[in-house]
Amino acid sequence: MEKIVAPLPALGNDRIRRENSSKTGEIVKIPLSKIVIRENYNVRQEMGEIEELSKSILENSQIQPGRVDVLEDGTFSLVDGHRRYAALKLLEADGHEPYFIAIVNGSRTTEEQRILQMFITSDNKPLTAPEVAELILRLVNLGHDQISVANKIGKTPAYVYQMLSFANETPEIKNLVKEGKIKATTVFNVKRTIKNQAERTEKIKEAVANNTTHKAVTLEAVTGNTDKKITAMANELIAVFGIDADEIDTIKSIIKRNL
Repeated sequence: MEKIVAPLPALGNDRIRRENSSKTGEIVKIPLSKIVIRENYNVRQEMGEIEELSKSILENSQIQPGRVDVLEDGTFSLVDGHRRYAALKLLEADGHEPYFIAIVNGSRTTEEQRILQMFITSDNKPLTAPEVAELILRLVNLGHDQISVANKIGKTPAYVYQMLSFANETPEIKNLVKEGKIKATTVFNVKRTIKNQAERTEKIKEAVANNTTHKAVTLEAVTGNTDKKITAMANELIAVFGIDADEIDTIKSIIKRNL
């Protein structure tokens, strides 16, 4: 189910920004107490190693600025930099007095521009496929078609189409992708063969459960084409080398072990 993003409160002006932050060049330092989090706005589902990031910030300071909107009440709505903010909150809990370094959006910044700002990940943790899919879906909900979205994010229309298709998958499949058990592109290709979503979900879960490798499951593992290929290989070996056809199960077992 799509999350309903809370509306952005009334924006402040440059006077309010100057009264509530100190500025060096184009960057402002904002007390953490003045940062507010917009409900359901952050697409990140996995924040990653926040403790490691907080140690890095403590040693090297916050190198990359986040993005914020200044509000009428003098607070700043966080647009990009949720991991950095979480890391700074850890430092604050440990007795430090950190500031959030950010670029303040202009009063004419559009919701579309805010979404595009979230595509720029400056803290070395790229967005996952489910997170990208959510952002693309938001752009489409603003009225953009797939070609327009592709141009805005620097991707192909085919990529955008795949991500939109993936955005409609079940939470179970999205979690498996997030965990690295299957790739989003594989899910898209599985959908071409298995149209029914419930059946597709069960097939993917079954393939993941039976996967004995440390890699993401393949299309063949989900759709069963692997067994067909193994059977064909076994029959070819029987024909070429004159092996007894009754030994096909043994041959198939050997092939599986060596794939």
